[in-house]
Amino acid sequence: MGLSPKPQRKSLSPSYANPQIGKLNDKLQEPESSRDPEITLSRSGTKKSVMVKPDPMAPLPRARQNILAPPVEKEKKPCCQPWIFFYQAVTCCLPGFLLTKMGIAQPRQAAWREKVALCAICVILCAALAFLTFGLQNAICIPPKNIFTHEQITQKPSPHNVIVHGQVYDMSPILQAHSNLAAFKNAPKANALINAAAGIDVSAFFPTTLDAKCLSYLAGSLTVSCTDPTNFPSISGCHPTYVNDILANILVGNVYYGWDSINSTETTLVVFNNYVLDVKSYLSSNAVIFGDIIDSIVRSHAGKDITHMLASVPNGIDAGRCLSALYVVGQIEAQTVGCFTAQVILYISLVIIGSLIVVRFVLAVWFSWFLSNKLGRLENDRVRVDPKRRTVINEGRFAFVMPDHQGQLRSGQKPLPERPDAFNPRPSQVKSKSSYCDELYAIMLVTCYSENENELRNTFESLAMTDYNEDFKVLFVVADGLVKGSGNTRTTPEICLSLLELDPNWPEPEPFAYQAVASGSKALNYAKVYVAWFNHQGRSVPTILVVKVGAPSEATAAKPGNRGKRDSQIMLMRFLERITVQERMCPFEYDLFQKFHYLMGVTPDHFEIVLMVDADTKVAPDSLARMAAVMASDPLVMGLCGETRIANKSDSYITRIQVFEYYLSHHLTKAFESCYGSVTCLPGCFSMYRIKCPLENGDWVPILANPDIVSIYSSSVVETLHQKNLLLLGEDRFLTTMMLRTFPKRKLMFVPRAFCKTTVPHTFKMLLSQRRRWINSTIHNLMELVLVDELCGIFCFSLQFAIFLELIGTVTLPAAILFTFVLIIVSIVGPVQVIPLILLAGILGLPAVLICMTSKRWVYVYWMLVYLTALPIWNFMLPTYAFWHFDDFSWGETRKVEGENAKEAHGDNDGHAITDADIPLKRWEEWERERRHVIMQNFKGQTPRTSQWGENVKQSLKYFDS
Repeated sequence: MGLSPKPQRKSLSPSYANPQIGKLNDKLQEPESSRDPEITLSRSGTKKSVMVKPDPMAPLPRARQNILAPPVEKEKKPCCQPWIFFYQAVTCCLPGFLLTKMGIAQPRQAAWREKVALCAICVILCAALAFLTFGLQNAICIPPKNIFTHEQITQKPSPHNVIVHGQVYDMSPILQAHSNLAAFKNAPKANALINAAAGIDVSAFFPTTLDAKCLSYLAGSLTVSCTDPTNFPSISGCHPTYVNDILANILVGNVYYGWDSINSTETTLVVFNNYVLDVKSYLSSNAVIFGDIIDSIVRSHAGKDITHMLASVPNGIDAGRCLSALYVVGQIEAQTVGCFTAQVILYISLVIIGSLIVVRFVLAVWFSWFLSNKLGRLENDRVRVDPKRRTVINEGRFAFVMPDHQGQLRSGQKPLPERPDAFNPRPSQVKSKSSYCDELYAIMLVTCYSENENELRNTFESLAMTDYNEDFKVLFVVADGLVKGSGNTRTTPEICLSLLELDPNWPEPEPFAYQAVASGSKALNYAKVYVAWFNHQGRSVPTILVVKVGAPSEATAAKPGNRGKRDSQIMLMRFLERITVQERMCPFEYDLFQKFHYLMGVTPDHFEIVLMVDADTKVAPDSLARMAAVMASDPLVMGLCGETRIANKSDSYITRIQVFEYYLSHHLTKAFESCYGSVTCLPGCFSMYRIKCPLENGDWVPILANPDIVSIYSSSVVETLHQKNLLLLGEDRFLTTMMLRTFPKRKLMFVPRAFCKTTVPHTFKMLLSQRRRWINSTIHNLMELVLVDELCGIFCFSLQFAIFLELIGTVTLPAAILFTFVLIIVSIVGPVQVIPLILLAGILGLPAVLICMTSKRWVYVYWMLVYLTALPIWNFMLPTYAFWHFDDFSWGETRKVEGENAKEAHGDNDGHAITDADIPLKRWEEWERERRHVIMQNFKGQTPRTSQWGENVKQSLKYFDS
């Protein structure tokens, strides 16, 4: 029986923080056809084997690439990498010694150069947006020279410019010679009219030479009189044909008409073969020159193009040409290729963006109306089931052999049959069907740092009061170091201990070593595991408190044991991974295993879900049950989040402007993404993940405990600015990114009926610090997600395309808000920009419609108006500040502790490396064999053969020794 032992690792590599890295890198060197997409765990009776087996929801091989984990033997960076070449080229005018004099130390100069390069890219994208918005039309839509619109030449004419048969002539050069003609020397009034003429059509004085066919039509039907009583009442006379040569020398350009002018009321204009004809004289006469049909066409189609109609009747083309020679006043306005291209680009952009806005809105409403009520549906009212686990423990019935503090068997301890193998549950055995929902074994992870007692108490109480059987949930609290929050009189671990009832069956815990998410000497950390109960209103919730105490060398440090929130999550995730795939455990993990088993009566591999909440979050009573119900009903769901609401919404203007922003992020963005089954950000303050997923054949697929995810998420060698923004600022969002990259065909959902309340920044300085981290991590995570082409949807309606537009939109936010104000000002003082204003109204107005259609709380209309007043803050001030602080990896003003150094980072490498002697790794069977040998040796004066406990221990030792 038992598992075959794995070969022992002889020495630790620098990547010891990620024990799976070597295995994964080896795996990635194999041909893609030989890789297996998901690890599947199979159990048969009491024997368990780990095998790799295909799964219907397996990720594609590309999704398994370890993008962050370094190779075991670190290779030198080639100096010709494109990104390195780019950021060095951008900052080539700033040599290293100059940066040092500017106060930028050598280790941070690379990050500073990368920041400048990223800011340059942001500026380039903003400039591209400006060019697309304002410059494209002027750049490629260049009007041909010597073209005048009819309105331009008649309403704002240049001096002495007149129109003759649709062409513009500048009479200035010939005015003097014209005045010296004998006919005008003694006619001062006529001469003054001619000299003052500007923008007037004088075609009547320049008769056209007609061809013979046209003359045959006009014979005796139409006479030409060279007069213009309206503009020149005292002048008459026709210019001879040789004047055409003179006019050719003073030609300025052509007159063009737009269709708006042609289609105006009571117009006498028609279009033939792209020429505009003014047939007023023809209409005023009663002569039928070209026949009844052509005459009817001309008289009944004023304001239209009669080319096709004339072409369809006999002699129609000849009649049209004759009419053109007589009545032409200009040409129809036509677009150039550049203008047409500019309009096509503009309209395609507007259609794509507008369609995406409408689709997001429609899908969000559809999700609210038809899907949200199905997610987290509970069967009926809660029927309280009294928990039994604490009663069993109080009666002395433990899950394994457990001597007292002196190593003796406990008085009155009742024997239980102890199985030699630790892990043997099947999927059907790990959940209970209650009258409320399917209750899966759930871990409620609370990561603490510098919160005060009220915040911690509220969080613990809200989790304790969740409508979930205490026998199926455990409160798992991690105190991130011996830190004292600003304003607190006690350290965070001391506050946590004061809120808990320690289990009397366990002595003061011993600190055990584990591998922390850090580099150098900080990679070695120690933690204590307390077994406790949290009591509130008659409920007693099993609780495990993990306190990071630090290595002995940190005793005098400002924050002993502090390694960050990601390390707190990895402590649990790596523990779950190792018990799921039966990896070797460190001393801390084995101690944690024993205390899990003691508290819950089942081994930790029974647990299927983890609820992650921050220590200042208050969870609604039915939220845990609703989220567990979604997990139980759909095995494809690997993660989900509820709605996060603001607890201090009325504290200040800064908190007020965040209310509607939180509402939009959930009920618009996350609702839209849930329709694709891929929420791109599960917030760290309130999210649930699936540890492993049951298959129909009784096997398991590790999800959160997947070695790929754990190894990438626990990366301690974080060198580039991109990696630091992913792992040091937005670790929660990056965990979501890794889930989507590894399992693109599984689901991440938003459950609006599960909600919590949290405290948000109430001062602008705190908001600036928080959003600096959020914006920067969002950009870098979107850069990762946009490369995942297995996401749901096709072309412009794919989630990948929506992520791409969100990335571009986030980077160009400062420019977009400036262009919005420019658009509004231009529309007020100049011509109204109809289409952009419609798009802007849709962006700003659809959220109000969303409130009306998805929420019954009309107060959100007020919160929306408050939010709109802060658009310059959201779209200009915060993004601009965040972009310039790409190289700032601190948490700033969000959480302050005593003695904190803002420049201190967990990832800084001091050159020290840990060894096998620092953190021994053994399989569970090896740790358990050692523990039971110690128990046998510590039976003082008792005969193991006559003791049921001793007999159980002896039989199990035979198993382990075999």
